Amino acid sequence: RRGQFGSELEWLALNEVYVGERDPCRASVLSCSADKYNNGEPVRLKCSGILCCTGTGSSAWAAEVNRVRHHHVRAVLKGFEQSGLSSFASQMDKDEREALVRKTAAAANSVLEEQALPPHAAWLQLLVREPIMAGDVSDY
Repeated sequence: RRGQFGSELEWLALNEVYVGERDPCRASVLSCSADKYNNGEPVRLKCSGILCCTGTGSSAWAAEVNRVRHHHVRAVLKGFEQSGLSSFASQMDKDEREALVRKTAAAANSVLEEQALPPHAAWLQLLVREPIMAGDVSDY
């Protein structure tokens, strides 16, 4: 069909949908279930929201949300050092440490890219944004 702006397709398209509170300062409390997770039983979540994306959306907003940045890796290394779990990174010079940060972020992002849905996928990818966990993690 020809439309005002050129060819019109007969299909509807959707990249992603964000489900969360209208007020961005409030946390969402959601009960969610998925066929292949937790035997389909609902799971209670407290978070800033859930991003549901299709295959075409999994390489857009969802990919950006998941991207591991260098400051994320630095924060994890610092947390390990402060907790006494590891001190290997603190023994490196600045250039070695930054090389580790770059390689770690690149490796993490490579895995995330492999997990992106193909554009024609018939299922959705669900991403929990900023989960809030208190107490025993097994409660969530």
